[in-house]
Amino acid sequence: MEIRVVRVACCTVATLLSLAGMARAVPCLNPSDCSEWIGSGSSRVLVYRSHALATTNPNITRAVVVVHGAGRDADNYFRHMLAAAFLGGALESTVVISPRFASNDGNGCTDKIADREARWQCDGPERWTAGGRAVDNVGVTTFEVMDELLMKLSRRDAFPNLRSIVLAGHSAGGQFVNRYEMANQVHEKLAVPVRYIVANPSSYGYLDATRPSVTVLATNVSALGPGYVAALPDKPPAPFAPFGDAANCTA
Repeated sequence: MEIRVVRVACCTVATLLSLAGMARAVPCLNPSDCSEWIGSGSSRVLVYRSHALATTNPNITRAVVVVHGAGRDADNYFRHMLAAAFLGGALESTVVISPRFASNDGNGCTDKIADREARWQCDGPERWTAGGRAVDNVGVTTFEVMDELLMKLSRRDAFPNLRSIVLAGHSAGGQFVNRYEMANQVHEKLAVPVRYIVANPSSYGYLDATRPSVTVLATNVSALGPGYVAALPDKPPAPFAPFGDAANCTA
C-alpha cells in the first residue's frame, strides 16, 4: 500500500487563517430578511438593519439610523437609505438601521402588530413623534427606544471601529429627531459622536417662546429658495417676538 504524505507549509496555513479572519460581512439588502428586535419582556421594537447589531464587525465605521414618516413604513426608508449607501460606496462600511414605531390605535392607524411588539398613538400628547409612552406599556417611550439603540451601537463588542452615528428623520420622522436631539439623555454618555439631520418636518421644536418674524425671513431669503420674496409691512415687526399662537398649541 502506497502512503502519500502531503506537506503544507506553515506560511500557507497562516495565510488561509488570515484571509478567513478578514472575510467581510455581506450587507443584508432585503427588508424581509434584515430585521431583528430590540427590547425585551412585554415590549419590543422591530428594527431593519443592514448588518446584525450583536455580531462583531470591524469593517463598520459609520451607523446611519433613519426614522420613518407618518406612514410608519420603516422598510421603505430602509430601502432608500440602502440605495444612498450603495451610491456612496459605503454598504460594507456602514450599518443602516430603520426602527419601526408601530401604531394600531383605532384612530386611523392600523398597523399589523406582532406578538409583544410595542405600539404607540399616532396623534395626541402621547404620539410616537413626541417621545410618547407605549399604549400597552407606559414605562417605555419612543425616546427610550432610541436611547437603547444608540447605546447598543456605541458599544465596542459589535462595532469596535465605529467612528460616527448619524440620526436622520424625514417629515414626521424629522419632528421625532428634532425633539429627540433636544431631550435625549444619552448624547454626552455615548462613546461615539452623534449628528442629527432633520428633514422636512411640519413643525420645529423651540427652547423658549421666542419666534423669528417676517423681518428675519426677509433678510435671509437665500435660505428659503431661489426666487423667494418676503414682503415686509410698512412697519416691520421686531426680528424676534413672543409666540403669538400659544393658545392653539396646547400640546
